[in-house]
Amino acid sequence: MHLRRTGFLVTIIVGCQCLFVHPAEAVVLHPDGEPDAFWTAHPPAGAVGRWGGSASCVAITPNHILTTEHQSGGVGTTVVFAGESYRVAEVWLVPAGSGVADLRLCRIETLDGDEACLQEFVPPARYDSFFAGDPNELDREFVLGGYGDTRGEPLMTNGLTYGYLWDESQGNRQFRWATNRVDSGSFTLFSTIPLRFQTVLLADFDSLQAADATEFEGIPANHDSGSGWFFRDHNGWTLGGISWAIETHDLPASWFANDLDPAAEDPNGPDFMGAVRVSDYTDWICTNLQTGDIDGDCGVTFSDIDLLSGLWLDQECNEADSNCIFRDLNQDGIVDMRDFAIIHRRWGERFELGSYPVK
Repeated sequence: MHLRRTGFLVTIIVGCQCLFVHPAEAVVLHPDGEPDAFWTAHPPAGAVGRWGGSASCVAITPNHILTTEHQSGGVGTTVVFAGESYRVAEVWLVPAGSGVADLRLCRIETLDGDEACLQEFVPPARYDSFFAGDPNELDREFVLGGYGDTRGEPLMTNGLTYGYLWDESQGNRQFRWATNRVDSGSFTLFSTIPLRFQTVLLADFDSLQAADATEFEGIPANHDSGSGWFFRDHNGWTLGGISWAIETHDLPASWFANDLDPAAEDPNGPDFMGAVRVSDYTDWICTNLQTGDIDGDCGVTFSDIDLLSGLWLDQECNEADSNCIFRDLNQDGIVDMRDFAIIHRRWGERFELGSYPVK
């Protein structure tokens, strides 16, 4: 299996079959399997946003969002949540020691420079590594939410539908919910050289008649990069995955059946989607969520002061000195009272990565 990027979304190439992606789309659902306005078994819609004109993103705190790295934009990009525009103020990328995942953690602020203070967000999940034997996501149903265009015309052979074209007329302006299921064997480390080495979740786009199809079976498409895969448990909603890649074809489309004979079994199976497994990067996320939390325990305590004092007045902070970088909280090149003031301002705060309560 190989991987490449085209346009705004990562594309996967399977075997010798080239699968291309076209720049523009959102969540694709079956015509007979779309949720209506009364369906409420999903996280808060205000937690999913638009990233510029090219992708989606998810709020994980009142002032922080997650998205993929591969789309355009960065500091200064406009993001939209619940109809309100905000600006990306800071960006953190996963360091090489943590797997160089296709993730981008951002702090956002109002267009006037104030804290965003979003009212709706979904914290990252905290699961053990699947490779350590924790099957938290395996075979579990999830809710997918993202922005983009809608389903286009059906693709048919002998009067039977095998897929849908993508309607590319809206860019990343159309929001949709869908559901799907993490498929067996989906926890795989992809060596996507030269792009990424990361842990991903996989799911596929089944027909509504398939045994493991969900009620509102759907698949992301272009401009859904950075959208969320949300899991629900007894505590509420958590963000388990960030949409990263989809399988598609010469025409921008999503298939769920054999194109030559939709009534026959498809030897290649239905199209699949991939998401960066958020749990494997939650410690890194926690370290950067709030300035003042040096040790990454999602809180500001005496241990952070101890770490700060260990490099007090160090003026040689640079990217090669990660110990100093983590203590230089305001990133001005020196560990001093300005950094201590940040700890003082956040003293005693806890940044719990729990769940958004079920309502």
